[in-house]
Amino acid sequence: RMDERVIRARINSIQQSIVVRRWPLGPWEARTADYVVPGQYRYDGEWEPVSPDTTWLPGKTLFLRAEVDIPPGFPVSDLFFEFDVINLEGLLRVDGRSHAGIDAHHTWIPVPAAGSLSLEAEFNCLGTPPNHPELRRDRSRLRETTLSQVDPEIRTAYYDLQFVWEASQHAPDERRRLRLHAALEDALVAVDLTASPDRYRVEL
Repeated sequence: RMDERVIRARINSIQQSIVVRRWPLGPWEARTADYVVPGQYRYDGEWEPVSPDTTWLPGKTLFLRAEVDIPPGFPVSDLFFEFDVINLEGLLRVDGRSHAGIDAHHTWIPVPAAGSLSLEAEFNCLGTPPNHPELRRDRSRLRETTLSQVDPEIRTAYYDLQFVWEASQHAPDERRRLRLHAALEDALVAVDLTASPDRYRVEL
């Protein structure tokens, strides 16, 4: 029987191969504000460039903007905006239209169209809940943003395997857990993680 640590390592390896290539997004500009009432803000200043070291105070509303040119020749369905955020949650707008929410659990955003796009985001810089001071949060950061091309077949296989793994951990009885575990082990043994990309894709 395959050790659970080996199963996790193999699934993680497949996850790492989902992205075929990445392009940096940006440069970004930012400004902060205090929320007043719906639709009204008290801005702290003008737009300023964002660097990897830029941080923002908890409780602020953060506005970001950037222009992006989607590289030609790639299926839009395989392209995603990828956000690496710390203590930020909010809404991404594309060409002025609300497109998707972003938080620590929702960091992959489908690209809606090819060509040149205007990205605007409005984030809440998460602060310390007043009734839970022990949950103090550090400053908010935008660590990295990329345009990522994924392999749809590998991505689908990863989510299938991940679903079976999670189901095996929460099965209501030992018999079902062992059967799910065995099926997952058989699937992972059939995949040569050192194979070429084309062969690897066929095995998945």
